[in-house]
Parts: sequence; structure tokens; C-alpha cells
Amino acid sequence: MFAGGVPPHIFIFLFLSFRAGDNMGLSASRRLLCSAIGMIVASQGQAAAIKLDAFVDGKPAAVTEVLLDGKAIGSSAAGESFWYDDLPGGGHQLQLRIGERVIPYEFTIGAEEAAVIIVNSESASGRAIKSLQRLELSAFDSAGAEGEGIASSGEESLLPGLIQGKVVSAGGNTPLRNVTVKVAGSDQSTVTDRFGAFELELPQGVYQLELQHPEFQTSRLRNQRVLSKMNLAVDVQLSPKDAFAGGDAPVVEEVQVLGRYLPGNPIEIERISSSVVDSIDFTQISRFDDSMVSSALKRVVGVSMEDDRYAVVRGMKSRYQSTEFNGATLPSTDPARRDLPLDIFPAGIMQGLSLQKSATADVPSTATAGHISMRTRDIPEAGFFKISSSITHGDNHGDDMVISDTEGDRDWLGMDDGSRELPNELTPSLQQWVNLDNGAPGYGGFNEEEVIRMGQSLRHNAIYKGEALGDSSMDFSGGNSWDIGEQSLGVIGALRYSNKWSNSTKKNSRFAKYNERIALIEFAETEDTNNIIDLSAMLNLQWNINDRHQLGLNNIALRHTTNSAELEHFEDVSTGHEFKFQRTDWIEEELLSHQVWGSHSFDISAGGWSAYLGDLSVDWQLMNAGTEYDRPNATQYTYQKGVTGTDSYGLVVKNFGDHYNLWETMEEANSGYRLDVALPIEDIFGVSLLLKVGANDLQRERDGYHYRYSLSGRFSSAGIALAENADPSQAIIPEVIVGRPGLGDGPSGLGSMYIYVGGLDPAMDTGLEGDSYIVEQNSDATYGLVEANILEQVKVNLGVRRENFYMAGEQYMYTVEPMTELLDEERTSPSLSVTYLFSDAWQLRAAYSETVSWPEIFEVLPRKFNDIETLEQYEGNPDLKPADIENLDLRLEWYPSDTESVTLALFSKDITNAIENRFDGLGDVFDYYTFTNAESAEVYGAELDLRREFVLGREQGHEFFVQFNYTDIMSSVDVTEGSGIFEYDTERPLQGQPDYIVNLQLGYDHVDSGQEVTLVFNRKGEELAIVNPGISAAVSNVYEMPFDDLKLIYMKGFDNGLSLSASVENLLDAERNLEYETQELPYLQYSSGRKFKFKASYSF
Repeated sequence: MFAGGVPPHIFIFLFLSFRAGDNMGLSASRRLLCSAIGMIVASQGQAAAIKLDAFVDGKPAAVTEVLLDGKAIGSSAAGESFWYDDLPGGGHQLQLRIGERVIPYEFTIGAEEAAVIIVNSESASGRAIKSLQRLELSAFDSAGAEGEGIASSGEESLLPGLIQGKVVSAGGNTPLRNVTVKVAGSDQSTVTDRFGAFELELPQGVYQLELQHPEFQTSRLRNQRVLSKMNLAVDVQLSPKDAFAGGDAPVVEEVQVLGRYLPGNPIEIERISSSVVDSIDFTQISRFDDSMVSSALKRVVGVSMEDDRYAVVRGMKSRYQSTEFNGATLPSTDPARRDLPLDIFPAGIMQGLSLQKSATADVPSTATAGHISMRTRDIPEAGFFKISSSITHGDNHGDDMVISDTEGDRDWLGMDDGSRELPNELTPSLQQWVNLDNGAPGYGGFNEEEVIRMGQSLRHNAIYKGEALGDSSMDFSGGNSWDIGEQSLGVIGALRYSNKWSNSTKKNSRFAKYNERIALIEFAETEDTNNIIDLSAMLNLQWNINDRHQLGLNNIALRHTTNSAELEHFEDVSTGHEFKFQRTDWIEEELLSHQVWGSHSFDISAGGWSAYLGDLSVDWQLMNAGTEYDRPNATQYTYQKGVTGTDSYGLVVKNFGDHYNLWETMEEANSGYRLDVALPIEDIFGVSLLLKVGANDLQRERDGYHYRYSLSGRFSSAGIALAENADPSQAIIPEVIVGRPGLGDGPSGLGSMYIYVGGLDPAMDTGLEGDSYIVEQNSDATYGLVEANILEQVKVNLGVRRENFYMAGEQYMYTVEPMTELLDEERTSPSLSVTYLFSDAWQLRAAYSETVSWPEIFEVLPRKFNDIETLEQYEGNPDLKPADIENLDLRLEWYPSDTESVTLALFSKDITNAIENRFDGLGDVFDYYTFTNAESAEVYGAELDLRREFVLGREQGHEFFVQFNYTDIMSSVDVTEGSGIFEYDTERPLQGQPDYIVNLQLGYDHVDSGQEVTLVFNRKGEELAIVNPGISAAVSNVYEMPFDDLKLIYMKGFDNGLSLSASVENLLDAERNLEYETQELPYLQYSSGRKFKFKASYSF
């Protein structure tokens, strides 16, 4: 190209013509000059061309007037293409007049190119969908002498379009599998999948489809127009065969929607996203036997699970993640965690889940490792109802499980009926100090008789060896929508109940180092049984006012209850003493969420430049959510061997930690809003833009208390041996309860015990002291971003987010004082993502972002939280600072087809002021920990993700797929020496970060019989589980060893809506092991055994 598109040989010819004027006559010179100008005009006129096809609602438009750069250049009749080849290369403005509507479009084109433009106008919404392809002009035959009529040879170079359809049974709307869809006049065909879906990729043209199924009437779809780079969505209903019917196949009145391809499967969501995203298709939950979101999420590349409840993304725990449910941030159900447990969300209510690994301005600034976005199922277009039930039996189910004997009438629902609530006799101690210091008179306002009644009021939980036959679950879901004139109203709901058991024997070894010698000092073997009850309900409503305006209401209630019992045999090897600890626990977690939302679209075009503006979209949401955590009457009792004079065990109450009754409650209320406004700008010289701004606000209020009562004194149940079913009430009888210390053996002669209430001297109830707390936390954010699609080859996402974070709290025993400000910070977080499209199949992404990790309530508030099981006590640090992170991502992606992908990603996280758990000292009962800022930390790694499908003889219906992903992670935390903080390593990995993660899924489908077999394998490498406290006797850090999890699922589907499945979990019967880093000494071993599950589902 030279000087605006004029070829250089023309300029040479001009120069020669002027030179020729010196040697020949004027007339000859003029003739030569005119010839040269004619050549320029001819050259520019033939430099480029346009071919235009206009449609309205997928059908050829009527007479279309065409204006180019403000000038009318012609019109096209109905159903005809418009061709124009008298335009120069460069940028142009095109306007189409179809009736009273004017559709603007800007494009660029080079010399010797033809711009093939397709425009489809939607009459209902007023939107216009456009596609542009640039082809070599030589691909088209020249126009005739009159400029009319063109050959179609150029269309052979056009990209194909798609026909995407769903076939269901008439009346029942049940998806039909194995329907053969043939293209008339060709050998091209396909078969519908288990969801009744099919897809055909065809060159631009008009086709007839024939649908065949042995149990349904053969039907034809005529005049199916396929346009380049667009998809035709078709919904078809087939009627059952009538034995007496005959004649030709009926022509079906199908529903068609023409537009650009809208992604529904995870691969398309990942491909068109402007950031690094991985997603899950929840239509596949039956295939993988996913009952909860937690089991589905761990199949995503780079994700592992902590305690099978909490996500660890790229080796980073919850403090480096953000989670939203239907666009809203929900409160945690645990007072000592910031993240939501994902095992309380049923997979059956989910439409999709995406994990965005590169932060953009429209997600929270805490999305360092990833932003988890969950979305519930959409309102159905047709009514449905589904019921599912499952039963499970495992190796560890049986009659030797330790079970608490405290039972209420509503335990089967996971709801305490008051059997475990705080006794009335203890209520006065919540507001007043019970002072038993050396029998001092007055008892802080109580008399001795009242203190005795307090001790006697404690309810004691026994355990016994019982039987659990297995696990069970029941799921119901349904929905419908109704047309009311031009409007529609829809509803969808779901209800789920699950009751499951786990049972294991855990072996724990503790070693100590003395000079160069390492010796076993403690050994414990614990029988651990947990009964988990899940109860959930969802009800969503949606009102479609028209195509541009929708309103909705989302409601969800989730309950997760854990009823646990433990019997631990503990041996102090150094002294030879043996003990048994008996523990029971009941924990209820509840989440209630309500969301009112609206989605609106406005046509703001009004001629001129505004005609290039797309529809302004406004999405808003008002949210209210609350959580409750209730832990009533958790207990521990201690039995010592030999106190009865024999080898049996007797109950002892000597030390502070021998016994406790504990009540803990937390409630949190969240309210907030979010607003997102987006404006697309149509192609301007090959550049499409999306401008987006938004704001959100979240107000959190949390309050909670922790009451711990202990029996103390000098007591041993001599002569009362521990039976197989441990019942402490056999020894803790009213006669041994006294009102104050120092009463010796008491009236029973077995010793005496008194209640230790704890509490706080009222004079000390100032500042952040006490077991009760109130916290207010406010966060608000505004953002702006622009997405640019440049020549359909480069995509750019550039944005900035401004986030403010405020936290204030009060910790008290009796009297609430004004709030103390704990944190008041703000951050501005930029983000940039660039995607280069080598072709429709290959693309490369690069992203940079800055994020922040705000400290959570329990990390800042100096409240002591005791973990009874691990004997660790955590205390918040009011001086904790936010952590700032710089993120880099690079990912190469290959999409061989719409259902296949191969991606390779590199990532890096550079953390300043990383928040870490730190050992702070040893105690008689607990080891003390706090939270501090490490100087720096770094996380980096690589991810490989592959999904491929294979057809093993389509006519026989054999299909096979493989999904594989591998993540390699490395991290380093620089722990500053000095400052009184102890650690074994001053440079170590992040706690909870596995070395690697491997996922493999293999699937086989026999399409004709509706059978599926799926094998799911998961393995994660070594991860740092326990950080060594750094004292002289400590051996080393403790690492969790690799664990191999293999699951096999078989499913059989029937045409009447019934499906049956069977699965085996932990097929390898693998054992979980934790080891000391030094000499690979054992720390903890246990196995959960295999589980065998049968499930039946019916849809109608």
C-alpha cells in the first residue's frame, strides 16, 4: 500500500506523463494525463468491495436501502445479496434502511479485499447482530457489465455457521436421546446427546433437516437458513409413533432464534472470556455423581479441598479468594473462618460455577487466587419435576461406631430441640462474675448453694457403641413458567435432605528431639464417628415483563449439622500414664439468603453517532443474608488407667483440661447492593467496545459468645470403672459436687469437684476483653472497565477498582462499650488482560492485576478461640495489616472443537505483608498461635488442562472422552526472624499448598442403550500441614502425604425419564498419612474406607 491506497506504478506513470508534455503537443499531454487519472480512479474503484445480506428475525429483509459514507449507493430486493465494488480501502460508515429502521455499521477494509457483512435485525428487541469477514477479492467473480449479479464462488471461503437444537417429547418435554438429525441431500448427520441437544456446522445456505427416532414420528425441518459466523437455535418437539398413522413425515413448526453463538458449555465460556476462567457444567453432575459443590470443584485444574469443605486454589487458602452466590457475597457459617464451606451447597440446584483466576475490575479485590462464582438454575421454559434418592453403605458402616447418647426429637433434621441448651441455673453466670478464688466469701454475688446447683445442672453426654446402616439422601426439584399476555412468570424450587455417617480410627504419634536423639513421647488412637445432616431449600421467582426487562427473587436456606463422638486412647510414653478422652460435639450451621434483582435493557440510539451505541444494560441486586453457628454443650471427659487399683479406667477431674461443657454461638447479618451498567459500542473501524461501570456495598454485623464451664478439684472414681459405653454420669453424681475449692474428699469419700465458671473480674471488663464480641464491617467498591475487540483478533480488558474496608469491634464480658476501630483502609486495584486470537482455535492470554487480602474478623479481634481437638488456641492481632499482591498470568489455549480444549497456563503471585498463622508459645493445656504479617511470599506454578472426545464408530454409538489436568505449584514465605515469633523454617512453603494436583476423568458412552461409565481419579502431592513451632524439642514440620482418590460411576438412562446409577468411592481404599519432614516419621494415619452408592432419579 502506498499513499492512501494508490499503487506506486501509477505515480511513476503520472511522472512520465508530465515529462512527456515537454516533448509532445499539449493535446497529447492532456490525453496522457487523463489516462493516468483514469488509471488512478480505476485502481481505487476496484480496490475493495462489499457483499451485504440483511435479515429480519432470521428471514431475508424486504427492500434494503444502502448508504455508504453518507451517500446512497443502491438497494437490495427481498432475499437478494447486495454487491458494491466501487470503494477504496480504509474505514467506512455503512447505514442500512429497512423500513423505518436505520442500522449503522462501521468497518475497515484493505485493498483487494471484499467485506462480507451479514446483519440480522430482531424486531422484538430492536437489536441488530452483525458479522464481518474479510476475503480476498479474487475469491469472487467480477460483476457483470451493469454491475449486477455476482457469482457465489466467494462464499466457499466463508466461515461456516451453526444449527444448534434441542429435541424433546411432545407434551412431556423430556429430552430425547439418540435422535438422528440428517441434512437432506447430503451424507452429513449427527445424533442428539443425553440432553436432547445436537449441533451441525454447515456452510452458509438453506437446508432441510430430517429427524428420526425408532419410537417417534419422523419429522422434517424446512428452510433452515445458516449464516456465516452465526448460529441458528432450534427447539423441536417429536410426537410418539402412532401404529395406524401413515403418509409422509410431518413438517414440524419449530422455534428459531438467530444470533451470534451464545456459550452454554464450559469450554465456550472459557474461550470467549476476557480473563483466565475455568468452569463447571452442572448438567454433568449425574455423570460424576456430584452431590455437593465441593465434590465438583476439586475436578477444576489447580483446585484442592481442605477437609473436603473448603477450596484451596493454586495452593492459596481462603484469605486469597472471593466467593459469590448469584452475584452476592454471603457470610461464613463458622466464626473461625472467612470462607464458605462448599459442602453445604447442593450441586443439584446449580446451573454453573466458574473460577476466574485473573482478577478484573468487576470482581472483588480479594480475588488473588481466584473468584468463585456460583449460579443457581434458571427458570425453565416448560414445566418439569424431578425426584432422586440414594442409599450408601461403606466399609466403616456397622455396629462398632461411637455415638453420643444425647438425642432430641428433631435430631434427624439436624435441629436441636433444647436437649443441649444452656441450663437455666447457669444463665445468671453470663451477666455476673462467679468468684471462687480460694473460697473467698461472697462468690461474686452468689451463695454456695447456688454454685452447687450450677455444678449439678451440667448435662453429661455419654457415648455408646452403636450401629449405622448407611447413608441416605432425597432430592426434589421442579419448576414451570406461564405466559400472561406478552409477559411471563416463572418459578423453580428444590428441596434436599441428606443423612450420612463417617467412621475412622486415627493414629497419632508425637515425637520430640533431645540433642541428636529423636524419641516417641506420645501416642493416641482415636475412634471418630460423625453423623452429618444436610437440609436445603431453594425457591426462585422470575417475572419477564418483556424482552428488555426482568425482575426476580432468589431465596435459599442451607443447614449443615455435625453430630460427632470421639473416644481417644492416649499414652504418655515418657511417664507410662494412659488415659482415655471422651468427646461429644453438636454443631449447627445455617445460612439464609434473599436476593431481589432486576435486569434491564434500554435502546438509547437516536441517530448520528448514537446510532452506533448498543443497548444500555442495567443490572441491580438488593441482598440480605444471615448465618448462625450454634455449638451447644460440647463436652470432654478424662479417664485414667489404674486409678481404680486395676488395669481399668476411672473418671478423673484433677486438671483444668480434664473436663469441659462448652456453648458457643455466632450470628452474622449481611445486607448490601450491587449495580452494574454496561454499554456496548458497535464496530467502529473494526473495533468493538464494551464500557462497564459498577458499584457495590456490603454491611456486616456479627456477634457471638463462648461460654466454657469446667469441673475442677481432686476427684477420681475409684471403684467405678469405665464401661464399654462410657457414661460420666455414673461417677459425676450430685453428692460429689461442692460449692468451693479445698473441701477435700467431700461427702462421697471419692474426692470432690466444683464448677469452674471462669469469667472476668468486672474491674477488668474494659477494652477488648471477654468472651462475647460484636463486630461491624463495611466494604464498598466502585469500578470501571473497558473491553475492546480489535479486528476480531485482539481482545483487551482494562479496568480499575476502588475498594474501601472498615472494621470496628467490641469484646466484652458483661458491659458493652463503644466500638474500637480495628481497620480502616482503601485500595485502588488496576487490572489488564490481553488476548490474541491466532485463529478461531488458537489464542494466547496475558493478564496483570493488583489485589489485596483484607484481614478477617477472627484474625484481628484479640479474642481467644480454642480448638479443643488440636489443643491450639488462636488469638487475633489488632496490628495485622492487609496483604498486597501483584499477579501475572499467561495462558495458551487450543480449541479443536466446541467440546474440546487444551490449555497451558503459567502464573505468579508476589505477596507483600502476607498474612500467616504463627506459633506464639507453649501452655499447660493449649499451644498458642496468633496471626502476623510475613515480610513477603511468592507463589508460582504451571497448569495443563485437556479435554478431548472420541467417537468409536458413530453408527454403533460408542463414544469416549478424557479430561485431564495437572498443576505444579511452588511457594515461598519469608518469615522475619526476631520479634519473639518462633518458627522452624524462616523460609518455607505456604501452609496447605500441595506440590502438585492431578485430575483424570475417563468416560465411555454406549449411546444406543443410554449407558455411561465414568472413572474419576484425583491425587494431590505433599503439602505443609503443620508448621513446626521452632522450639528446641520440636522435630520438624509436618506434611500431608499424597492421597489417591479413585471413583467409579455407572449410569443407565431410560426414555421414560428414569435413570439408575451405581458408584464406588475410594476404590483403592487409600489411607491418609501425615509425616514429619525429618526421617519420614509418622504423625497421623487414618482411612475412611470404600463406599458403595446406589441412586435412582425420575423426571417428568
